[in-house]
Formats: sequence, structure tokens, C-alpha cells
Amino acid sequence: GQIGLYSIVQMKYLKKITVSFSLGTLIPLDENRVIDLFDHPKLIDLNSGKVLQRFEEIDSGKQNSSIIHHIDKVPPMAVSSDRKNIAFGNGTNIELLEID
Repeated sequence: GQIGLYSIVQMKYLKKITVSFSLGTLIPLDENRVIDLFDHPKLIDLNSGKVLQRFEEIDSGKQNSSIIHHIDKVPPMAVSSDRKNIAFGNGTNIELLEID
């Protein structure tokens, strides 16, 4: 139930917030935003913990741990090197999430 921004150089958390929802795989976008992939992609503000935007039409799986043998297959996904595009394979379709 927490997300943090950790500095390897300073060896401490720069930010740490509590959220009231389940978290899954996280994709950092910058020092203020992260994408959470549990159930559907959510854009989260790392300063407040608020969900800025939900993308409920995209199934991003139920992965909330590195141990995934007990859940349905996680949809294949790919992230662009600039982290502005995330592609999800859903059945025979590919859905593209574009982040500003």
C-alpha cells in the first residue's frame, strides 16, 4: 500500500506515500508520476498518491507480485524507451497507451 521514490546516491527515500488501493507492476515516468498496472493502467501522482487518470478499457492483468503462478496470464506489454507509449496485447488486439 505504499509507493516511494528512492535515491540510490543518497540511500534514502525522497518521497513515500500511502495509497488506498492494490498496486501491481509500476512503470516510473518521472520524479512525480508513475503508471500502476494492477487490473488496468492508472497514472498516479507520487506527491499526493492520487490517481490522476484511469485507463479502465485496457486490461493490464492482476500481477501484484513476482510470483504469478496463481493468476491468469499477464498480458504481454512493451514500453517505449522514452516511457511515453505502452503497448498491451489483449487477445488479437494491441492497445496503445500514450502518456503526455
